[in-house]
Amino acid sequence: LWVERALWKSFVDYEEVINSVIGAHRMIALCTYCLTSCSGTDVVDVVRNHVGTLIKQVDKWYLVEDAARRKAVNSALKLSEQKYSALFENMQDGFAYHKVLFDEAGRPVDYVFLEVNDAFERLTGLKRENIRGKRVTQVLPGIEKDPANWISVYGRVALTGEPVKFENYSEALHRWYFVSAYSPENGYFVATFEDVTERKKSEEALVNEKSMLSGIMENAGVMLAYFDSQFNFVAVNSEYAKGSGHTVEDLIGKNHFVLFPNEENQAIFEKVRDTGESLSFFDKPFEFADQPKRGVTYWNWKLATLKDESGHVQGLILSLFETTQRKKAEEKILLANKEWELTFDSIPDLVAIL
Repeated sequence: LWVERALWKSFVDYEEVINSVIGAHRMIALCTYCLTSCSGTDVVDVVRNHVGTLIKQVDKWYLVEDAARRKAVNSALKLSEQKYSALFENMQDGFAYHKVLFDEAGRPVDYVFLEVNDAFERLTGLKRENIRGKRVTQVLPGIEKDPANWISVYGRVALTGEPVKFENYSEALHRWYFVSAYSPENGYFVATFEDVTERKKSEEALVNEKSMLSGIMENAGVMLAYFDSQFNFVAVNSEYAKGSGHTVEDLIGKNHFVLFPNEENQAIFEKVRDTGESLSFFDKPFEFADQPKRGVTYWNWKLATLKDESGHVQGLILSLFETTQRKKAEEKILLANKEWELTFDSIPDLVAIL
């Protein structure tokens, strides 16, 4: 109302600049004009510089939008939708948008598939045209009894808005999934997920393999130890720990030759590691530096290599069997035999043993 006619052109230019600044921020501006003071050209200037213009004639309001601006907005919106659609359809992870259904007490009891992407179809085997608009209890009967409790988990996300990440097994689909879920608005949730079934199977196989290996080691009847290429203990059985005078926990992660220093044995370990050829020894003497009371002990042992697919030595396997008691018994027998021979030969009478 205060703009004089002579200033109108400058004012229009000013509004054009201001509008471009406001458009770059989270702002809304409302500008008012007296229609009786504006010419037709003035109205065009106002419409051109604003996203929308409300005009009151008598007691009615009319909305006038700038056609060029609307076209630009629609074009940008269309481009954005195209980019979103391309991203949506080319995602490697499954994507599904749902609405949660609640009972009278406000508990989540079901959810409806609103949209899914191609990856969802590939990872679940469920076709878009067969599930869109349907409840999950219709698509996957019995899911409400699934121990993974999918409906409750997703319902909590839709109600609280707190995102979650988890791994669950789907009884209905017989697959493992890593799921990330969030709520874009109250009562709705989006779930993105990847199929991790093969990884879970590998992990389960590894656990079973370790369990089997542990059973073999514990029941082998000999002392067993597995070392990395630097001779650090990776695994030992209880027989080895007991025979060495330590606990399993004391040994794991420690270096063999820090605990049991012996230059000769270290050289043997290095030779086996570097050549990849196994070595065996019988009644090999050894003295424990930290257990001098044991004196000289004797061992049968074999040192073998564990190689990767390319033939490189990954670690060493040592099997031990203590022969100290047998060795000492043999020495006593040998000594007794010598003593007997001396005694026998010293008898002055003629003696014959038949």
